[in-house]
Amino acid sequence: LEMQRGHLGDEGARSDVLRGDSVAWPEVDEHTAFGIALMRWQSALDALVAALRPLLSRPGELAGVRARELAMASCYPPGARYIRHYDNNCEDGGSTDCNGRRLTAVYYLTDVPSDTCGCHLRLAVARGASDVS
Repeated sequence: LEMQRGHLGDEGARSDVLRGDSVAWPEVDEHTAFGIALMRWQSALDALVAALRPLLSRPGELAGVRARELAMASCYPPGARYIRHYDNNCEDGGSTDCNGRRLTAVYYLTDVPSDTCGCHLRLAVARGASDVS
C-alpha cells in the first residue's frame, strides 16, 4: 500500500501533535489474499448494517444508510496518536461540517495486546466515554 500522512479536515492540514498516522485507501483486488480478506470484511460490515437498520431506524441513525465509503487503512507508528474527534459533527445534516457518516468500523490488525501497544479506542457519547478495546 502507498501510505500518505494523515491530514485534518478537507483543507489537508497536517499536525503530528493532533494526528500521527499514515493512511491509504486500498483497492479491492479479488485476485489477492488481501483483496479477498477486504471483500469478506466489507461484506460482513454490510450485513451488520442491514441487521442493525431496523433497530436503529430513527432519523440520524442507520435507517437511511444505503452506501459506504471506501475502506481506509491507517498505520500508527510507536508514539503516534489521533486526538479525540467525531467522524461526523452534526445530527441533522444541515451544517457545513456534516459528512453524512453514521457508523465507523475499526479493525485492528495487530497481534500485540492493546495494553502493550496503546491501541485503545474510546467512544465519546452523550453520557460520557466508554472504553472499547
